Amino acid sequence: MFGNLNNFTVTVSRDIVQIKNGSLCKWVYGNNYQTLTLQDIKNAITQLSDILHLPMEQAKVTRLDVGVTLQVNNPVETYYSHLGELPYSIRSETGNRSTRSLYYKRNEQIITFYDKDKENRQNRGNIPEQFVNFNNLRYEQRYLSHVSKQLGISDDIKASELYNPQFIEGIVTKWVNTFKRIKKVNMKQLDFRKIQGFADLSKILAQIAVTQYGGVANFLQMIEDEKRRGHISPNQYRAFRRGIINACCTSEVVETEANCMGELETKICEAAENFKYTL
Repeated sequence: MFGNLNNFTVTVSRDIVQIKNGSLCKWVYGNNYQTLTLQDIKNAITQLSDILHLPMEQAKVTRLDVGVTLQVNNPVETYYSHLGELPYSIRSETGNRSTRSLYYKRNEQIITFYDKDKENRQNRGNIPEQFVNFNNLRYEQRYLSHVSKQLGISDDIKASELYNPQFIEGIVTKWVNTFKRIKKVNMKQLDFRKIQGFADLSKILAQIAVTQYGGVANFLQMIEDEKRRGHISPNQYRAFRRGIINACCTSEVVETEANCMGELETKICEAAENFKYTL
């Protein structure tokens, strides 16, 4: 036998009552944007106990999601290309061009980054007022099963642990450290504000290629060797040489450091610290 309780599905059998397919945050706030406090969690579990006439604080936790909605400076999906591999996980991007999400999958666990507003619109939800007109990036660590084993705890995790300050501080620290273990990539990027057109871009790309092959002198020697082997004609050699010298001697590569990863790590650490103040 099963039925719905707000956003939860409640399944009742002879030996067990299961509450699943829902969100405690949505139960409390009506949305999944906000972050629950320990008192919120305790009150919600007490309310469930009263409704179901069961000691829900003793319920076994079979799935646990740790996540925060971060208001970031840039469009959410621009952060994905700077998040590289995570040890022992499979990285993938899913969805179409308008609703892409980034996932790291490992046994019984998923780490994900996604645009909360786009996900919310797909589900026909309302954006809370304090999140309107922001870039709302959601970072979650989902323990899909065997939660106690994944957290290195010998006993089953009871619902009462969800408002235990020491337990929550531990999983929030794991959430922060998981982000820090993700390899950050593409940390240099072109500053397109200083590139006026395709001619400028062509010169910059030529500079980058020359740098990859050891610099101007090495690159010029390489094309001279190719001429001697007969792989390029004298006219091609002169054109290549003139083009490389022109590109590398008349402009500078307009690169800038991608600061979005520093921004994201700062916001994640601040969210963790802010939460700990409520413990």
